[in-house]
Amino acid sequence: MNKLFILLLSIVVVFNSVVFAQSGEPEKEVTITKETKDMEKTETAGETFHEEYVYHFPDIKPEISGSIGYRFIEHNDSERAGEFEYLHSSITAGGKFIAFPFPHRLHLEFDFFNKKDFFGDARYAYKDMILVRGLSRSIFHNLENRTLTDFGTSASYTVDRRDTGEKYGEAKSMSNLFLRFKTPNFPFHVYLSGNFIDKEGTQQQRFLSSYLPVNRTSQKREIDWSSREVTAGVNSHIGPVEMDVSHSEKRLTVNGDQILENSYGGSTLPHNLLPELKGSTTTLKLHTSYTGRLVAAATFSWIDRKNEDSNAKADYFIGAGDITYMLNDGLTFFAKYRHKKTDLDNPDILPTGYLGYSAYTSPITDIRPSISSTVDIFSGTVRYRPIKRLTLNAEYIHERTDRDNSDEWKVSKVTVRDAVSLSVSTRIIEKLNLRAKYTHQEVDAPAYNIQPDSSDEGKVSLSWSPLKWATGILSYSITKEKREKIYYVDMGLQVPAENREGLRNRLLGSITFIVANNLSITPSYAYMSNKIEQDLLYDNTFSEPKYYTDSNVLYKDEAHVYAVNLNYLPGKNINLNADVSHVESKGKFSPGGIISTVTSPSESEANAKIRETSYTVKADYEIIKGWGVGIKYNYLNYNDLLSDSNDGTLHTVLATISKRW
Repeated sequence: MNKLFILLLSIVVVFNSVVFAQSGEPEKEVTITKETKDMEKTETAGETFHEEYVYHFPDIKPEISGSIGYRFIEHNDSERAGEFEYLHSSITAGGKFIAFPFPHRLHLEFDFFNKKDFFGDARYAYKDMILVRGLSRSIFHNLENRTLTDFGTSASYTVDRRDTGEKYGEAKSMSNLFLRFKTPNFPFHVYLSGNFIDKEGTQQQRFLSSYLPVNRTSQKREIDWSSREVTAGVNSHIGPVEMDVSHSEKRLTVNGDQILENSYGGSTLPHNLLPELKGSTTTLKLHTSYTGRLVAAATFSWIDRKNEDSNAKADYFIGAGDITYMLNDGLTFFAKYRHKKTDLDNPDILPTGYLGYSAYTSPITDIRPSISSTVDIFSGTVRYRPIKRLTLNAEYIHERTDRDNSDEWKVSKVTVRDAVSLSVSTRIIEKLNLRAKYTHQEVDAPAYNIQPDSSDEGKVSLSWSPLKWATGILSYSITKEKREKIYYVDMGLQVPAENREGLRNRLLGSITFIVANNLSITPSYAYMSNKIEQDLLYDNTFSEPKYYTDSNVLYKDEAHVYAVNLNYLPGKNINLNADVSHVESKGKFSPGGIISTVTSPSESEANAKIRETSYTVKADYEIIKGWGVGIKYNYLNYNDLLSDSNDGTLHTVLATISKRW
C-alpha cells in the first residue's frame, strides 16, 4: 500500500514539474492593460492609447471584539434537564480578531463557557500559497445511571446494583488541524490534516454476571479514549484532469477501564473489553473539468484495520465512478457505479491465558469466521426539464451483495436490492413551489431481520410566499416496510417466525410573519412517529414446546414539537429575541405471552412518556459606540410522566459585557 502511495506521489510531482516548467515565468505583478483606438476626445485619429492599472489591495481595518461575563446555572432534581450542560456556574469569555494586511489574512476566534465547554478557531493564509487552520470544540454530556428493573416475581432473575448513587458524565473534545501549501501560479497543492478526538469521564456498564439465577449487574466504568488520524496528500491539475492522492493513519487508544473483571465459578473472568485499533487508508481521486457537457469522476480507496487485542483484521477496497452527460439544456443523464470488497479475518482460536487470565486453562476453538462480502451498486438517473418551471427525475438502483462464510451465520449468501424513484420539482403558481418524490424498493433474500422485503416511501414539500409579510414551508414523508418471513438463530439452526411491518411518518410546518419592519414571529410544528409490529421467538430451554412465539409485538414511539420564535428591534441599539418550545413524546413496547409469566402485567409492558418545555429570552444593548451588554436567560423543565425520579429543572443566566474596536 505504501509503495502505491509513493509511486502515485512521484508521478504527480514529476508531471507537475514538467507542466510548471512549461508554464513560463511566474507572474510578478497584478497589472491590467487596456488598449483602445479612436477613443473619445482624442485629437489624433488612429492613435493607440495604453492605460496601465496596478491593482492595490484595499486597506481593511482590523476587526477586534471581546467579551467577558458570568454564567450562572441552577438545577433541581434530575440532571436530565441539562443533559448537554456542565452543571457548574463559571466565568465566561470570548473574543474575535480579524485582520487583512494583504497578502496576509488572519482570523482568531474563541468562546469559553467553562472548563468542559469551549470553542476555538484560528486561521492564517499567505496569498493563496499557504493556508493554516486549527479548530477545537469541547462539550459535556451527562449520562444516566439507569435502575435495573427487579422482576421480583421469579427466583430465576436477580439484580446486583454496584453503582447506587453514582453520577455519570463524559467530556468530549474534537480538534482539527489543516495545513496546505500551493506552488506560485500553478494549482499544485500539498496538504496535511489531523483529526483528534478525546473522551474522558465515567459511564454505566451493564452485564450478566451469573447464570441460573441470571444476575443482571450494573457498575461504574472509567472512560479515557483517544482517537488520532493524520492525513497527507497532494493534488493538482494534469491537463484536463484533476488528481488527488492521500494517505492517512488512524489509531484508537483506550486507557481507563479497558477491560472489566467478574468472579464466577471460583475464577476471575474478563468481560466487556474495549479493543485498541489501528489502520490506514490510501485514496486516489480523479475528475475531469466540471465545465462542459461531459463530466467524469472516479475514486479508489484501500483501507485496512486491525484489532490490537484479538488480532482480527479487516481489509476494504472501495471503487466509485460517476459520469454526467448533458445532452442539452433540458436533458441530463447520470450514471454511477460503486464497488466495495470487504475481507474480514479473525483468529480461529484463542490461546490459553488469553488477555493474561489464568482462568483460560485451555484454548477456545471453533470460532466462526467473519462474514466477508462484495457489494456492487449501479444507479442511473435521467433529469428532464420540458419547461422552465418543471423538472422531472427518474432513478433506478440495482445493488447485489455476495457473502462468504454466510452458512456459518445462517444469513443469505446473496442479497439483491432494486429501487425505482420518481421525483418532480415545479412552481405550481407564482410563489408556490412543490417538490415530491416516490421510491419503491424490492429486496430479494434480505440477510437481517430489520431489512424489509419491500418498502414504499413518499416525500412532498411546499414553499409558499403568498404575501410580502408571510412565508411558509410544509413537508411530509411516509415510509412503509414489509417483511414476509423473519428468522431467529438458535444453536446454529434457523427458526422461522412470521412477518414484520414498519411505518414511519414525518411532518414539519413553519410560517414566518413579518408584522412590522422591526418585528417578526415564526411559529412551527413537527411530528415524528415510528411503528413496528413483529413476531418474537422465545427459546423455552427447559420444557416443551421448544419455542414460544409472541405474535405481533408492538413497538411504537411518537413526538410532537411546538415552537415559537420572536425577534424584535425596539430601537437602533437594542435587539430582543425570544424562543418557546414544547415537546411531548411517548414510546411503547408491548411483549406478551411468556414474558408475563416472570413479571407482573405492568412490568411486561415498557412505556415512556416525557414532556419537555424550554423558554429562552435574549437581549443585546449597545450602550455607547463599541460598548455593549447582553443577557440571556434559559429555563428548561424535564418531566417524566411515569417516574418522578427523572424530573428536573434547569435555570441558566448568561450576562456579558463586550467591546468592539
